[in-house]
Amino acid sequence: PQVRAERAVLALFRPAEEKFVSLPDAIRQTVVGKLARRVAHCLEFPEASAFLALLGSASASVATAHAVQYASGTSIPAGLFVVIEQPPATQKSRLLSIGMRPYDEGIRDHNRRVSALNKDASKADQLPYAFWNATDATSAALDEALSNCDSGRFVIASAEQSAFASLFPSDSYAGNNELLLKGYPGEYVSSLRKGRKAFHGVASGAVVLVAQPGSAKRVFNASNGSGLAERFLYMAEPSLLGRRTHHGEFLTGHDTDAFRKACAACLADYSARTLDEASVDSAAPDPETLHQLKASADGYRMLLGQAKQMEPRLGLLERRGDMVMLSWLGKLEQHALKVAAVLHVIECRASGCSVPEIIPASLIRAAIDFVLVMGDHLEQVLHDNGESGDAAEVEAVITLISEDKHLGVRPAALKLQRRAPFRAMGKNAYMAARKRIEQMVEGGILMLNDKGNLTAV
Repeated sequence: PQVRAERAVLALFRPAEEKFVSLPDAIRQTVVGKLARRVAHCLEFPEASAFLALLGSASASVATAHAVQYASGTSIPAGLFVVIEQPPATQKSRLLSIGMRPYDEGIRDHNRRVSALNKDASKADQLPYAFWNATDATSAALDEALSNCDSGRFVIASAEQSAFASLFPSDSYAGNNELLLKGYPGEYVSSLRKGRKAFHGVASGAVVLVAQPGSAKRVFNASNGSGLAERFLYMAEPSLLGRRTHHGEFLTGHDTDAFRKACAACLADYSARTLDEASVDSAAPDPETLHQLKASADGYRMLLGQAKQMEPRLGLLERRGDMVMLSWLGKLEQHALKVAAVLHVIECRASGCSVPEIIPASLIRAAIDFVLVMGDHLEQVLHDNGESGDAAEVEAVITLISEDKHLGVRPAALKLQRRAPFRAMGKNAYMAARKRIEQMVEGGILMLNDKGNLTAV
């Protein structure tokens, strides 16, 4: 039994090969993709991680002026939620500043215009300001900030772990969950802060967090089956620490010009539409009042075809109890439309052209391929964080047995159903936990002693 148990454990916990994410070639040829390649070279940073950070940052600017529609005509914001993990000393702050600078500069200029107009206006005619970038992401701070802004559009961008502490506090996260859950698809949110100045309306947002390893795990813990985790795109590539050459090359204005020009054009459009006298009394710039983008007929057919192709896998994931992965892939169309919309706007604005309403099918295809790559990567991230997979289940069982040496099969399964990865399985959690325990007993990893208690071999 001892030899058999050792072989079983080794097979489950064999270390995964270090692997960087390979971006689809069509993605690498876009304006954002080309800048990501240059940034990755200059900062000696993983290319796919640089791309996702820049894409998420660009979505903050694009979402001020554009929204994208499903085939049904329902409008959703263009803002993305992204988490990129890298250890300290990898120039995360520098990467984030490259992506977010156009948004920050555009909003600062807009708010200066608002301030100038408000100087000569009565209190009743004061114009609201635009949401800048939250440094305090607690639910109370976000709620109060939104109540003073021109819409429910929010942006959270940080390269500091402290952003997670305020965005996903360990003691309570319900308020932020509500805002983030509704802010991704662009839905109505009503504050729970009764009797105080608070926001009520349609929320939409972008979240770009470039932080230390463990950030994805914090999102998974905060989500706790609420659906929040499925709204994020994750990147947790290996770092290049110890392999960097420090070649001394730096980004130039020429490198970032196209990207900054495109983002700035979105902010200029937003500012002009918001401060135009004819639109002062119009509805706030919620997703449905922005420039609407649509996929081509071929693009929508691609998305439908991908959904049909994905269906058997969704059934398999449900049977396995991998609910985070199941829900994330179930939002493939939503993710792909947002990614395609951001790329489409940046491509057009960078070349100085107006943005056509129809997103080319080629960009929809590129976005689908990118989201599929992200899905494969997420599966590994979930596995590495103990949120899914055989190894995660075995580790959870062994950890419980080491904590309490007086558990039988049924009591152990009852406790395990409230722990990751079983807790994500809903009503199937208990049976899945019990089945895993029985398999481990049969495989020689666990045994039952004379008192019927489980012990590790």
